[in-house]
Amino acid sequence: MPARSPFQLFRPIIAGATLRERLLACAGALIGMGLASLVTRLIVGGDLSLPFIVGPIAASAVLVFVVPTSPLAQPWPVLGGNLVGGLAGVALAQLFGALGWSGPVIAAMAVPVGIVAMSLCRCLHPPGGAMALLMALTMKDAAAMDIWRSLAPALLNIGVLLACGMVFHRMMGRRYPHQPEAAPPGVHGSKDPPAAMRNVVDAADIDAALASLDASYDIDRDDLLRLVRQAELAAVARSSPDIRCASIMSRDIFSITPDMPVSAARELLLAHNIRMLPVLDRRKHIVGSIGLREIATLYAARESAAPVAGAAADTPVGDVMTTAAIARPETPVAELLPILTDGRGHAAVIVDDDEHAIGLVTQTDLLWAMARAVSHNN
Repeated sequence: MPARSPFQLFRPIIAGATLRERLLACAGALIGMGLASLVTRLIVGGDLSLPFIVGPIAASAVLVFVVPTSPLAQPWPVLGGNLVGGLAGVALAQLFGALGWSGPVIAAMAVPVGIVAMSLCRCLHPPGGAMALLMALTMKDAAAMDIWRSLAPALLNIGVLLACGMVFHRMMGRRYPHQPEAAPPGVHGSKDPPAAMRNVVDAADIDAALASLDASYDIDRDDLLRLVRQAELAAVARSSPDIRCASIMSRDIFSITPDMPVSAARELLLAHNIRMLPVLDRRKHIVGSIGLREIATLYAARESAAPVAGAAADTPVGDVMTTAAIARPETPVAELLPILTDGRGHAAVIVDDDEHAIGLVTQTDLLWAMARAVSHNN
């Protein structure tokens, strides 16, 4: 058994966490907490009886900036969890405080009551439990006006924190509120998803597995399904590591330049019975790709808008080309599975270290390589 590193305990326990992600989270939390404190202080003004920041918001900041994909870190749980939890704590303190119940008993009841209230409102949020406890301990004999004055700073904190989280994650290229990636529709007019999305495990399997484990996990079901799908592709890549693009790619490739007319691209595609042409500049660098689908779309659009003979055919290839899928000679063939099974990509352009196009791997090449890998493994 390998020796345990002395720094093993300091490794993040959240799957997918990296040092870069943690540093970005720290930066986001610094900005969010700083602005929440500053804005609340400016609005509260000189009323020193009101806090400019409340403790549970710090825990909310950890969730918003560290695990923005968590269902517990979405805007409604953050806002609703703190508000509903706080109101539950207030109600508990007012009701049982008037009956003369002791503080420890009320404190013990605050968190479970907060959990029930948040669950019923579909806004379960761990810091909401802390907010329930805080309000249960401080609002026992408070008047209605004092209750809302005490909740106001917390609501201001939450609003500013959420606004910062949305802007921050947008700047980092993430979607917040988090939306699990939806399965793309069939690209051939059918209801079937692309081949890469038809994994062995489906949503019903995920539900059955969760039910059998009898446990709760802090991940959206659709995200979990997408994770399983990526794991399946990784397993395929691991099972055939020796087949590289260089060993199966076509080296005598047909290509076209961006300034050539679309009619020339169409003639090449039909003459050689192929579905995609790499678009290369004068230095043989890949700049895009064009296929029969793009050409047909162009012809249909031009004819429906202004039927002029030859107008579509004379359009430069560069005006209608799309982004090309690119790989390296040493890239394992299995890594092209997501690209060439999405229902859109028909081939990947292989480039050298100078970004010159040197080959092409098509769906047919990929199928042959996968068949060879299966036969060797058996």
